[in-house]
Amino acid sequence: MSLKTRSGRNWGQLGMTSNWKTCQLGELVTFTSGGTPSKKKAEYWNGSIPWISAKTMKDEHISTSDLMISEEGLKNGSRLAPQGSILFLIRGSGLFNGIPICLVDKPVAFNQDVKCINSISEIENKYVFYWLLSQASTLSAIVGVTTIGAGKFDMDVIKRLEISYPEKEVRNEIIRIADAISDKIRLNTAINENLESQAQAIFKSWFVDFEPFGGVMPEDWSECILDSMCSLIIKGITPKYNEHSA
Repeated sequence: MSLKTRSGRNWGQLGMTSNWKTCQLGELVTFTSGGTPSKKKAEYWNGSIPWISAKTMKDEHISTSDLMISEEGLKNGSRLAPQGSILFLIRGSGLFNGIPICLVDKPVAFNQDVKCINSISEIENKYVFYWLLSQASTLSAIVGVTTIGAGKFDMDVIKRLEISYPEKEVRNEIIRIADAISDKIRLNTAINENLESQAQAIFKSWFVDFEPFGGVMPEDWSECILDSMCSLIIKGITPKYNEHSA
């Protein structure tokens, strides 16, 4: 393994000074391909194993899917990503809108557009996961295009990406802080989704079902056509510009 060492590096506000090593990502992890069981075999589908595709990779943590395969389907065309591994989308139009990277919370199967990443070194999967998230801009800049116009990664380029890491004590502290931030984000997202659901229920109760009024629209309410109470909103246009200008 070719390593570069950076000594005396201070990690933010952790109060730790560490010797950091740098090597290529492909020296620390393996990349495993998934697959899609035959859609012609009904017995391969609607089982108990979540099957992950680009459409499912919406959150940083993943444990389920709207598509499920059976044990037979797993044996005949797919592969299982173990708990704690990383799923990384390498092909698909979704790459133009972001880089889906997920931590596997429980074993799931995955398709051929996704790679499963697992450490083959002392470096924890979670450290690699958070490092990959930190490289979003770099990864977006190296997305290529397939012959049908979808996004794709050149895996040789991905494997040559340089990753730096400190000793275990500092890595654990980095993971602890990143976990805490991630958990807080997930909690806030759940709270926001709950509040939005409550608001939608209230709006429907008041303005569609008229529940506060016994299910009947009050007599002093009026009905009219929407454009009689709203001004016309005309869609905007983008002025001409030179995308190469400063």
